Amino acid sequence: MASEQEGTTRQRRWLAALGITLYAVFTVFSHRFDYAAIVSEHPFFHLWQLADPQLLQHHLAPTLWNLHMQPPLFNLEVGLLLHLPQGLGSPLVRLICGALYVATGLWTFKTMTRLRVGTRTAMIATIVLVYLDPAQLFFAQSVLYVGTAAALATGTAYFAVRFAQEPTPSNAAWFTGTGTLLCLYATSLQPVMLIAILAVVWWLYPATRPALKKGALVPVLVLVLLVLKSSVMFHTPMTSTWAGMNLARATTDLASIETMDRLTNSSDFSQYARVRAFSTLEQYGLHPQSGNTVRTQIQQSTGAVNYNNDAYRGISARSLSDGIEFIKRAPGQYFDHVIRGLSIWSLPSDQYFLCPISQSGPFEGYAHFYDTVVGGQIRPVRDLDAQQDLRFTGVAWSSRSPLALILTVFTLIGGMLLTLRSWRRRRAGSLEYLLPWLLVAQGFVLMNATDIGENQRFRFQLGTVFVSFAVVVATAVWRTIQRRYRQSH
Repeated sequence: MASEQEGTTRQRRWLAALGITLYAVFTVFSHRFDYAAIVSEHPFFHLWQLADPQLLQHHLAPTLWNLHMQPPLFNLEVGLLLHLPQGLGSPLVRLICGALYVATGLWTFKTMTRLRVGTRTAMIATIVLVYLDPAQLFFAQSVLYVGTAAALATGTAYFAVRFAQEPTPSNAAWFTGTGTLLCLYATSLQPVMLIAILAVVWWLYPATRPALKKGALVPVLVLVLLVLKSSVMFHTPMTSTWAGMNLARATTDLASIETMDRLTNSSDFSQYARVRAFSTLEQYGLHPQSGNTVRTQIQQSTGAVNYNNDAYRGISARSLSDGIEFIKRAPGQYFDHVIRGLSIWSLPSDQYFLCPISQSGPFEGYAHFYDTVVGGQIRPVRDLDAQQDLRFTGVAWSSRSPLALILTVFTLIGGMLLTLRSWRRRRAGSLEYLLPWLLVAQGFVLMNATDIGENQRFRFQLGTVFVSFAVVVATAVWRTIQRRYRQSH
């Protein structure tokens, strides 16, 4: 039975009906759904995150077991789709994507109402900032992992709040189970980070321990086994061996020629420091023997580079050392790179090169209208080449979205202040703010400190937690103003 804290049954049904209607209308008119492109023998844009589709179709289990470039669930999803006839797979995925789109809005609404936002305000915010957001609609038309990851992040935040308010074994299982799925699906939440967050909760909030003992045991066991497998097989506790190459995109790749000339004279840098991250093995000067498995292929059957080749593990490890050394020796330049990434973070998420609005028919004009009127953006970045070059050019102030900036500031700073205020009043009550705030804050720091270029997608992938927190903070501020006004009069 739904909690009274989550609005009325009628309100939730009305929101669900609206979400279903919007998704259906967009599906009919957008001509955007990319199921065929993702599961064909030539995945669109040669997605780096996908293993060879032939291996996924004919050797699914061993391919997933030996996958070290990404968490396994996205490749599992595509592998299962490859086993289905397109006449069955396409409508099935449309239903799943639509359900996740609707669930994202409902989870956002229920998170806000649980954190004492009025139901009318929560409904308006959900409709305007979630269901009508072009990025939500566009990514809901795609098999690409971004939309699913964002839905899982939203669900994890909602169940975190529910667990904080009602620490029962069932709520603990929902929270940790959804978080574990997110860890297995995308890199926005690492298993070691979720385990660390649970350890903080265990330490600071003793009242939650009985529920965690019973409800979180299986998810935590899965996380621990995943970390152990990755550590033993691939010598990293993370779910992706790309960490070093990602850091190179935020450090050596963007450094000036003069800086690299000065730094690479040192023996502390490897021979890969001057090679662009995610180059071919030949460009790195490596020529390993090619095989037919996911760890030995150099090139996939689609013609795409196989970034799961074992040689990339060594490259990434050395790139990680180079990146750390770069930060030590040129902290000012690294800071400039991060600021450039944060400027990309401030773009509307629909202005991302794997979310091409030019393929969206009449909704291209709608996206421009929404980003201008609701997002406050003056000059959109619609050209796909320009979107891919943002890591080198940054984003002009006229192209930044005030809405994105407000949501971020309210969440990170306002959410922290709400947590501290609640802690001072009653420690046990502060968990409802601390837990979702930790989830989004760690993702914000991890993504923006270690990779530059797709930051607007990173923000979207953290789910609608920014919407929820921003509305919660704004509501708290407004109520404080009202209370002080009444006291002074």
